[in-house]
Amino acid sequence: MEAEAEFAAGDEVAFAKVQETAVTMLNDLWNNRNFKVVDDCLSEDCVNRGPLGTTQGIKEFKSMFVLPLLDAFPDLKYVCHEVIQQGCTFVLRWTFSGTHEAVYRGYEPTHKKAFWSGVCINRMNNEGHIYDISYFFGDAPAPTPVRSLKPRTHSQTPACCST
Repeated sequence: MEAEAEFAAGDEVAFAKVQETAVTMLNDLWNNRNFKVVDDCLSEDCVNRGPLGTTQGIKEFKSMFVLPLLDAFPDLKYVCHEVIQQGCTFVLRWTFSGTHEAVYRGYEPTHKKAFWSGVCINRMNNEGHIYDISYFFGDAPAPTPVRSLKPRTHSQTPACCST
């Protein structure tokens, strides 16, 4: 296990860097399809775990987590609603939306818009790289895959997801 970054109390500059790294990486990855940001922000042996499975390292993260999701939901959009941070640990509350256009985890495409929200708990090492990611979403128990939801009424649709 990697050493967790240690910050002195009141180290706002370090806290801001952690927060900026998290938000920038996820926005660049999911919304801009910038895969290099994964190499820049994750440690080589980063563990990513959640309802869709576990990956170990950057290569698995890209090939088993990122690419299948982007292939199935080519118009995928990511919105970060909130970041909560304590030291080198930060939690992001987020929403994904996208049209299910290809087979994903055994599910045939529905060609319908899907929305799902969740949280991601990340831990950063002393080198400023994320080495541990745990994510959770929706009310679906593991290992239920992402599913298309019934269309929401206007009053139920978050501002970030309205079309």
